[in-house]
Amino acid sequence: MSSTPEMLSLERQVDERLRVSRVNRLVLLVCLMGAGSLITLAGWLFLPQIQKERVELQLIMDPQKYGSIPPSVSLPAPLLSTFRGLMVNFLWPRAEELKNNGQFYELQQLYTWVCDLLPRFPTVWGNAAWNMAYNISVGTYDERERWHWVYSGVTLLRDKGIPLNPRTADLYKELAWIFLHKMGDFLDDHHLAYKRNWAVMLERVLGEPPPEPDAQQVVDAFGVIREAAERISTLGALHSPETLATYLQQDPEGYGLPEFVSRLRSIGLEPDAAFLELVAREMRHGLKRSDLLVRSGSMDTNQTAEAFTQLMKDEKLAVARDQTLAAVRAHVLAKDYRLDPVKMHELMKQYGPCDWRTVYAQGLYWAAEGVREESRQTIGKDENIEMNTVRFKQFAIKDMAERGQLILEPDFDDPFKSYIQMLPSYSLYADKLHQYYLEAAEEVRGDEDPREYYAPGPAGRLYKDGHVNFLHDAVRMLYLEGRVEQAQKYYTYLYENYLEPDGVTRKAIYQQPLERFATADLFADMDSYKKGTALINSLMNYSYQTLAFDRPVEAAMKMKLARDGYDKYMKDKQIDRTERRQLPPFEYMQAVAFEAFIKYSPIPLQRKGNAWQKLMVVRPRICLDVYKRLQLVFVELCAAEQPDPFDPLTTFPPPEGWEKYQLEWNEEATRNWEKDTQLEGVDIDQGNKR
Repeated sequence: MSSTPEMLSLERQVDERLRVSRVNRLVLLVCLMGAGSLITLAGWLFLPQIQKERVELQLIMDPQKYGSIPPSVSLPAPLLSTFRGLMVNFLWPRAEELKNNGQFYELQQLYTWVCDLLPRFPTVWGNAAWNMAYNISVGTYDERERWHWVYSGVTLLRDKGIPLNPRTADLYKELAWIFLHKMGDFLDDHHLAYKRNWAVMLERVLGEPPPEPDAQQVVDAFGVIREAAERISTLGALHSPETLATYLQQDPEGYGLPEFVSRLRSIGLEPDAAFLELVAREMRHGLKRSDLLVRSGSMDTNQTAEAFTQLMKDEKLAVARDQTLAAVRAHVLAKDYRLDPVKMHELMKQYGPCDWRTVYAQGLYWAAEGVREESRQTIGKDENIEMNTVRFKQFAIKDMAERGQLILEPDFDDPFKSYIQMLPSYSLYADKLHQYYLEAAEEVRGDEDPREYYAPGPAGRLYKDGHVNFLHDAVRMLYLEGRVEQAQKYYTYLYENYLEPDGVTRKAIYQQPLERFATADLFADMDSYKKGTALINSLMNYSYQTLAFDRPVEAAMKMKLARDGYDKYMKDKQIDRTERRQLPPFEYMQAVAFEAFIKYSPIPLQRKGNAWQKLMVVRPRICLDVYKRLQLVFVELCAAEQPDPFDPLTTFPPPEGWEKYQLEWNEEATRNWEKDTQLEGVDIDQGNKR
């Protein structure tokens, strides 16, 4: 059967369509391959910049800086996908209901879930940390449980919230506020428990600071840790144990680190946090508890402890020892506390020799982190949050000046039993805070009318009152600390810069002698025997406490003030015929005050022993009289130190000349006894009275 023309035409059309279809598919395939190549090329060219912007916008976490993302955060996203939003929509209203009803424990569990579901939603992290540190903690009455919740709020922000949201200033502000307010202020009944625990934690890492340090000495000492951190960081992440191990093995500066680490491992120790704690326990500057214990038989037979002591005191390895300590401290600060030693050192150079064992120094660190250029909030930026974060820096410096001198006798086994006292430290921070007031005043003036902001005084209208009050406190406290020259500098500044409203007349309050200005309030109420005695005894007790903690300058100044107060009180009492208002001799009051200090002061016994040994040098005559009355008390106090009693002859050794004094005292007592014996039977009515 032959094909018709119509059928041939149809076949040609089908063939043509098939050919065109094949061509189209080929063109499409070529286009897709070209597009894929272009996309791949574009990705190769622009991926680094895109990845950088994703990190900056907090869309991902930088693993180089913060390590791997915890599974609790990384798993919900791919597993739940868009259902995360539905779960949050259910959990969030429930969380608000629990919050309003005061059901904080259940609320905390919901916050944990929401944080894991929305790890880059900063508000949830801030609320969860606040709930732990404030709401749940105050619902407990045990200081250990309360500390657990407060510190859990800190770690939630520091270790999880901030690493996942590094450019959110609000989280830094919240963390700084927990340190400065919850832990640093005095409103919480257990605030001392927080301060004790934090101080012991950081002393485990950094060790005990040197006694009576000057500002530059403290800054320079921490500079060694900073330099170690910078060298380690060239090899990898500072918080990585592998990086630390590589640094100690390679020893790029040739300090002899491998030899020291080898010696350390030979006695069963590793260069880690446990090694730092052992150093903090055993290498203290003052008397250690272990030095005062009653030994049975020979000295300490713990071979590890003895070998450790020999290693740490080996002068041939001194450089290697110090550099190993610096490296391990830098690593532990970064790994366990998220603290950058480089930034810490910069803050010390800028604002003063921060004692990182105080919560105020930590508040300064995190407030400063919140206003760094790379940490500022880029999404939903709030200028008020940034301004408050800046203010926290000023609060922190002021707190360090008012109570940043930390006296700590740590109990590493039970930090809650540690002795802690916070004293003013204006000598270290006054210059920085003074400059901060002046710089803040310059910032707020801007283009405003100078007649409003420049009148009167250097700090302007907005900061004048705060600046003047600070300078008044600084002058008085510096004088009481014995820093007379520094006190005079600020007193002169007040005299020259803060005038009467006419801008010309000097204020009368600044025209009196420095001593009178600084001690006016101190001696103002010495108008009665009770008040005079109380003030003098208080100053003496303060003097003995500072002496116990190796601060002889302050101890001498406080004793001088006690003498000044004594002389001021007794000035118009010398002619008191009845002696009713006269005080005992000053030396007698010194002896009685020291007896009270030994018997009733809450400071650890080894520190009382330290005060005793210092007093034997500066007041030997008083020590002879005191030892006569307290010899048995010393024995009882040492025996009461359980389970390991102290050796009283080591803790409170007899003062020099004690045997001669005791002999003379016994001879005098014998003469008095013989005299009394001879008087027995004498007729008292005849006028012979004992």
